[in-house]
Amino acid sequence: DGAALASVDGENTVRFWDTATEEEQRSFDARAQENMPLRGARAVFSPDGSKLAAWSFKNNDIDLWDASTGKHLRALKGHKENVTSVAFSPDGSMLASGSGRDSIRLWDVGTGNHLRQLEDWETWVGCMTFSPDGSTLACGYGDNSTRLWDAATGAQLGSIGGHLDFINLAALSPDGATLASASRRDPIRLWDAVTGAYKRSFQHDMSLSPNFVFRADGKTLVRGDDYHSIRLWDVMTGGELRTLVKDAGDDVVFAYSTDGSMFASGDGVSSATLWDAKTGAELHKLEWQTADVSLTIYRPVRTSLAFSADGKLLASGSEDYTIRLFDTAEGTPLHTLKGHELDIISLAFRPDGGTLASASGDRTVRLWDTKTGINRQTIKAPEGFMTAVFTPDGGEVATGGMDGGIDFWNAETGAHRRTLKGHGWAVNSLVFSSDGGTLVSASIDGTVLLWDFSR
Repeated sequence: DGAALASVDGENTVRFWDTATEEEQRSFDARAQENMPLRGARAVFSPDGSKLAAWSFKNNDIDLWDASTGKHLRALKGHKENVTSVAFSPDGSMLASGSGRDSIRLWDVGTGNHLRQLEDWETWVGCMTFSPDGSTLACGYGDNSTRLWDAATGAQLGSIGGHLDFINLAALSPDGATLASASRRDPIRLWDAVTGAYKRSFQHDMSLSPNFVFRADGKTLVRGDDYHSIRLWDVMTGGELRTLVKDAGDDVVFAYSTDGSMFASGDGVSSATLWDAKTGAELHKLEWQTADVSLTIYRPVRTSLAFSADGKLLASGSEDYTIRLFDTAEGTPLHTLKGHELDIISLAFRPDGGTLASASGDRTVRLWDTKTGINRQTIKAPEGFMTAVFTPDGGEVATGGMDGGIDFWNAETGAHRRTLKGHGWAVNSLVFSSDGGTLVSASIDGTVLLWDFSR
């Protein structure tokens, strides 16, 4: 009813204050009680004000107290990690508690019995609240997401929100049904590409690398991890299937051939490797000498590796600001494309394979003839580019800009055609659905937008 305020200080003294007069009503020393909370405790009243639940970030238990007498009623034990959040149901009969990467637990306040556990080990629970009727529990997580749970069954009802850090990469499954997005500090998230609804995350995927690609069947996703391995993940379950390559060296960027028969990994510096996608066997090791360049703020990232649509060509960015073209069947070099003045941050082939688009930290996108290696067009922008892709018909190049805009350019002349506005910051990933009806854009502002191109 707002008439009283409880506070817990660093010495574990619990004080009750009259909010009208601002005077202390009573206090008790939690240190004198059995199962006392540790230093740094927090507290919350039950809805009727008769009980106080106290917990600490340094303790795994929740203590229940009689708010009138200060008597310790019971301790709720079960969490394996420090308790981070507690909430009473509206009728005061149930208490929910969350901990750091452990679980959410529901308790019977009257008996102290553990009712059920909501399994969710992706990140810590920062806050929680019940719906007014007590049927739904909403929990806020350390990954900036909110998940809804059925309090009676423990079933997850839905999720709102997304990543802990800015989104580095987004990709659509070949059938266009699933969108995958990744940031630097949390697992890959899967979304319904039609509705935008959250599907699942890849459990226990704690790699800092944001690089991944879908296999041609759309059922499997390939990702490199921080231990130099390349792993396969099940898109349907979010679980790890197996390790495809145990030692990929320093490779940090990946690309899949359109037919799914092979994939490439590269270090973004001076080497790339072609792998058999089914067996994980190494097909070709591609290495080259690089020129000495001064260190810049840009480093090779994400999409600086790309197959042509027919799988016959592989393009790789190099640390000396050049691009290397290779014949994938023989593993032989074809051209070294020179012209950029800073690192290559994005590569994409035109659907017919005749043109390669490259985006660089030098604020240009260059269009290259893949047969001759000649730079046909150079597109410039004062704010700079983060990514570039061709439209499915090959008629235009779409670029993601540092200013948050998505620009379209004539693929032959380089002339600017139009701009899409929606993001608040740099657009660093663009991907079209296979039918060309949808464009997905991901931004450093933490959002993924879907654009309708079907009309």
